[in-house]
Amino acid sequence: MNNIGNVLRTKGDMAGALKTYRRSLVLMKKVGSIYGQAALHNNMGIVLHFRGELDEALKEYNEILAITRTIGDRYGTALSLSNIGNAYEDKGELDRALKIFQEAMAIEKEIKDRNGEATSLSNIGNVMGEMGRYSDSIDYNSRSLNIMREIADLRGISQSLKNLAASYLQAEMLDEAMESADEALQISREIGVKSVEGGACWIKGAIYREKGEWAESFDWFRESMETLEGGVDRTGMAKGLYEYALLFMATGNKEKTTATLGRALSMFESMGMKLWVEKCRKALEEIL
Repeated sequence: MNNIGNVLRTKGDMAGALKTYRRSLVLMKKVGSIYGQAALHNNMGIVLHFRGELDEALKEYNEILAITRTIGDRYGTALSLSNIGNAYEDKGELDRALKIFQEAMAIEKEIKDRNGEATSLSNIGNVMGEMGRYSDSIDYNSRSLNIMREIADLRGISQSLKNLAASYLQAEMLDEAMESADEALQISREIGVKSVEGGACWIKGAIYREKGEWAESFDWFRESMETLEGGVDRTGMAKGLYEYALLFMATGNKEKTTATLGRALSMFESMGMKLWVEKCRKALEEIL
């Protein structure tokens, strides 16, 4: 039944997946399968997180955290902490998210989970970027990239490059941002990672926007939207829409700015991403 839930989740049927996972959890409890329960709590947390039900997702993530700690599963504990940190980051509780990501990374270092450590470095770097600590954000995402290169994880390399490009963009280091975004785009296209490809495209669009090269900027934003539309990376799509709206704002198109910000706002609200909801509302106030 867990596999059926996974198929439904992949197809975008989150309600069906959640219902299937819950029925499966009842069976796992009856047969006393601790590992089965842990996997289902994790899957339910992912679905609820995707739906923007962050408090409910946190309940599931904390259930699996308790299980992994009870059975001494250090890898599972670190993974659960990372999911919890992501949920708090989306809720806008950045200090809390940072502390949890640091706890996850300490475990990953202890068990020599290099991929997990690299992911946590990126998670920490992304939070620091949201905090306005751009130099630290660049440092952590650079360290993440170095590890991903060491272990030759192409997907991880592309993701770390995209995150690093975003950090450089926040710091207004446009040439460095472009270099990282170009490499992320090249690798993501080679290995077929649409979420990174779409994210790298909107970062390039934002870079050209900051340079005042409107035609190039529009082209890259359109390509980003085409790449991300209908995919599973709703967060990337919403952030791309927000950045796209700023381009319409910069070129004086009030109607397009309002419409695009409205789409981004609706998506962020549905996912419970409070920081980005506030950003959209602030931008809307500036043009109304």
